[in-house]
Amino acid sequence: MDTPPHNDSLPARSIPDRFIYLGLFALMCIVVALAWPGLKSPPFLDDLDHAAHVSNFSGWKETLGTDCFGLFRPFKNVVYYSFHRFGTPSPLLWHCLPLGLYLGAVAAVFALARRLTSSAAWGLAAAALWALSANQTTTVLWMACFNISLSVILVCIAVILYDRSWDSARPWRVTLPACLVISFLALISYETSLCIAPVCVAIDALRKRRIFSKPAITRYVALGAVTVAFLIMRVTVGGVTNANYNNFSFDPQMPLWQLSVSAPWLMWRHFSMWFFPFGRVEFMSTYVWGKSASMLDLAGAWGFLLLLGATWLITLRRLPLLSFGIAWFFLASFPSSNFVPLRSGPIEDYYVVVPGVGLALAVVALLRFAFARAATTEGSSIGHRKLALTCVACCIVVLKLGGIPLFWHQATLWNDPLRLYLYSAYDRPAQFQQKNLAARELIYRGDFTTAKALVDESLADGPWYTINYLLLGEIAIRSGDYKSAADYFDRSQSMADSSIRFGEFIHIRRAEILVAEGKFAEARDLLLPLLQRPDREQHFPATLMLADIYFRKGDLEKARQTLEKSAAMHPDKRDEIAKVMLQLAPQSSAAPSH
Repeated sequence: MDTPPHNDSLPARSIPDRFIYLGLFALMCIVVALAWPGLKSPPFLDDLDHAAHVSNFSGWKETLGTDCFGLFRPFKNVVYYSFHRFGTPSPLLWHCLPLGLYLGAVAAVFALARRLTSSAAWGLAAAALWALSANQTTTVLWMACFNISLSVILVCIAVILYDRSWDSARPWRVTLPACLVISFLALISYETSLCIAPVCVAIDALRKRRIFSKPAITRYVALGAVTVAFLIMRVTVGGVTNANYNNFSFDPQMPLWQLSVSAPWLMWRHFSMWFFPFGRVEFMSTYVWGKSASMLDLAGAWGFLLLLGATWLITLRRLPLLSFGIAWFFLASFPSSNFVPLRSGPIEDYYVVVPGVGLALAVVALLRFAFARAATTEGSSIGHRKLALTCVACCIVVLKLGGIPLFWHQATLWNDPLRLYLYSAYDRPAQFQQKNLAARELIYRGDFTTAKALVDESLADGPWYTINYLLLGEIAIRSGDYKSAADYFDRSQSMADSSIRFGEFIHIRRAEILVAEGKFAEARDLLLPLLQRPDREQHFPATLMLADIYFRKGDLEKARQTLEKSAAMHPDKRDEIAKVMLQLAPQSSAAPSH
């Protein structure tokens, strides 16, 4: 049987459950209100890459393979393949899936916290601390992150079921098998769910159970077997598993020991993002040794890690829930921390979502203890401790309340990708990927001068980031320098090899160069593979280019027929095609849209 958790607070007055559930509903309404400005934003970046990836699937069976980044995430494949088969919904309906799952995660965090604190009111407080964190805006709004919210739901359910399995004399009848099934589903949803097994050990420590007893070890072996089964399946389907994974956010030549040395700083950035979100937008970030963080920053981060470990050790007996929350944060951060240099990350706001559950629990434990100490009537020798605890608790509450408006602010940025990218680009040094994204958006808007300046900045910090050469090729085409453009596209070939979208974009740009050089037959041959896939992003531009080729060759009838077919396949482009029909002239496709 369980030993009750350490009582680190005074008994609270009971609040009727109906008020607690009304509070939970109000919390969800606040989340929807804060996210509302971004619910009209269209799919972009990873969404388009996933859409291009699943368009190659021949059937539902292929969704059990890897996603466009070589990761084993079948839930993601199923969702994007569903959009491919049945049509992409309107922006509001599109966002209903990640938003709905996030609200489900809020309920799951509440259920877990209520069980661990034995208080519905404190459970609601933990859910609010977690749900209103500004760093989670990306997870609420970006379809590419819906699986993270799903993993939070499944992780919380798995931990609750594990804890409940100790309440029954026959845990193998329902609760423990259900825990193992949910754990496996969590693992195939998101790799951070690898924390489930060690978190369950931490739950046993919190409950003062005998960790080395036969019942406990049996459970650990079962959880370990599920974890190993997931890893074997991941390798079997070809999922990325090694440090040679091509993550362009890092210098490919950076020694792995530098990545491991930097790991505490990456963890510190994630930890501090949760408490201090002000002026912070970490979205598709980058890391450059010697630029992103100084040696003093790295030394300070190792000090933070030691302090975090010391806090965990000191509070292990006096404040076990706080200690448990710290353990959750560390264990959930470890898969993406790069202590084992897997080239994950490096710093992403959505990496804090699962670890943030632990931080919310830790803060609730601290607040309960502070309120309990403040309510006692001890001598003046304890007064300074009471004051210090109260100040710490108040500072944390103020920080979290102050960060709530940033949720709304970041949601508004999703309607203007350029603002989102620029906020991220200058959040800290060496954000070359964000400058590249901003340059892409500027090219799309026709501001080639500013785009060129941003590409030059991006190249200065990340010369290996070959998308920069793709953008330079695009700018060269706009200025009529086709020879330089061809050279730049050759240098960006690595991105074409790793991304269907970039590969097709370079493909159509090479065809445009051939058209400009008068090599119409060669250009038409390059366009044919794109023309065979009407569901792809570059199909419509390819039809315009083919019509232009026929026009240049004097075959106006074929040009007209090509445009009519394009209008039938792309009814949303009828107005644009009608203008081209009025006066056929050399046309070019737009840069990849967001």
